[in-house]
Amino acid sequence: MIDTFKVSFVFINILDNKMADTYAELTSAVVSYRTLIRSVELVNRYTRYFR
Repeated sequence: MIDTFKVSFVFINILDNKMADTYAELTSAVVSYRTLIRSVELVNRYTRYFR
């Protein structure tokens, strides 16, 4: 268990070092997508409330 955990941790570290920029872009895209969905939901709530 410990050996596999260490190997996976090292592999994740290597992936982070190589793909840090893409990971940051992906996380920012996901965050912006979530905020867009939230804003759409809020707009839908307000339109339902004012109808």
